[in-house]
Amino acid sequence: MAQEQLIKQRLIYSILKFLDSEIQAESGNVERRESIEVAAQCLETAFNISIANPQNDSIYGPPVDLLSVVSSTAPSDKLVTDDMRQQADRFKNQGNDFIKQEKYKEALEAYNAAVQIDANNAIYYCNRAAAHSKLGNNDQAFRDCFRAIEIDPNYSKVYGRLGAIYLTTDKVNEALDAYKKAHTLDPNNENYIQSIRLCEERLNATNNTNPPNAPNLSSMFGSLLGGASGGTPDMMSFLNNPALINMASQFVQNPQVQGLMANLVTNLGGQDGGQGGINTLLQAGQRMASELSSNNPDLIESLRRNMNNPSQQNRNNNSGSNSDNQSDQNRPSSS
Repeated sequence: MAQEQLIKQRLIYSILKFLDSEIQAESGNVERRESIEVAAQCLETAFNISIANPQNDSIYGPPVDLLSVVSSTAPSDKLVTDDMRQQADRFKNQGNDFIKQEKYKEALEAYNAAVQIDANNAIYYCNRAAAHSKLGNNDQAFRDCFRAIEIDPNYSKVYGRLGAIYLTTDKVNEALDAYKKAHTLDPNNENYIQSIRLCEERLNATNNTNPPNAPNLSSMFGSLLGGASGGTPDMMSFLNNPALINMASQFVQNPQVQGLMANLVTNLGGQDGGQGGINTLLQAGQRMASELSSNNPDLIESLRRNMNNPSQQNRNNNSGSNSDNQSDQNRPSSS
């Protein structure tokens, strides 16, 4: 989900929660209650959010107390003087020092004190989010990030902080969106560029069905079964061809093949894994393919011919003219 869309939906969710509280509190004026219910239903439909969904808090984050937000920004709220701002900055600086010393509880208390003095400073909330994150309080960390964005939507650092917290909760797509937003606001920040690259690498690794160091099976067996071009066999044609299935069954039941496979597994079992084990597997597979090709050329040639010409083999199966292939399969292997 894109970061801006998530913020919008969290705002709508917060409005719906406010309207729901008003509906529950309204008992005397039925007409007003019904009007609020209609307004809530319209918002739910327009933004595809259901107030009854129990997963809302985990999806959008805790709802914002809109009355508190309005109260904290109202002109009638207490005036923050220059001396008060300086005192709040001192608490903020103390919190920064505690973070450097890895005293996260003390840092949290210092940031709390700064917020108590000036509740409309995005930096205080962003820094407090870092302390919450270090303490494992991810919900509170998200809440502080969102509050900082509400105060200053162009504060790049809070998007970077949000991306880091998303990464700790393994939400890589959301982290990528946050880092991209931070980079848009601060394009010369190398940390954001590196973080974007990290997220993209993690997503690519997740989407890649093959492990990064997996052996190249085409290289291992492609020359054995892939024909003159050395390509990868057409496995769907293989699976749809009964004659090839029967041939493969006899192939793996061959004592020579079983012996080679046992030797391959034994050699691999002595490895500690990693790239060395992968290379050993690749080399052993190539040796096995070479030995099979040398010691049982008729069987291998028959298998290669059928893998490269599945349509011809299917026509032969349908006409009953598969005696040559059966002869190849049943011919004893040379020792």
